[in-house]
Amino acid sequence: MNKITLTFDRTLSHIAGNLYGQEVYKKQLENKISIDQVNEIWFPDQIKGVSISFIQGMIKDLVNMYGKDTVLRKISLKSNNAYLQKRLERNIRF
Repeated sequence: MNKITLTFDRTLSHIAGNLYGQEVYKKQLENKISIDQVNEIWFPDQIKGVSISFIQGMIKDLVNMYGKDTVLRKISLKSNNAYLQKRLERNIRF
């Protein structure tokens, strides 16, 4: 299990946007993802909402490299917020 905790500006509670998702991937995930194991990507407690467009941008490169089925098996989005956890599980399947 590869656990990666994302960090965001403290003033943010909701994150959105395909381009922002791509930026977060490049800066915080690209060099930490290990496709040969399950990667838990944790959102900090301050984040209460994540748009589908953000998730699409964040996993775009991975889907292009490995395919959506592999990404769904190897990437797990996590939050301590039960509501956000349900949304993340649904949104990654877009």
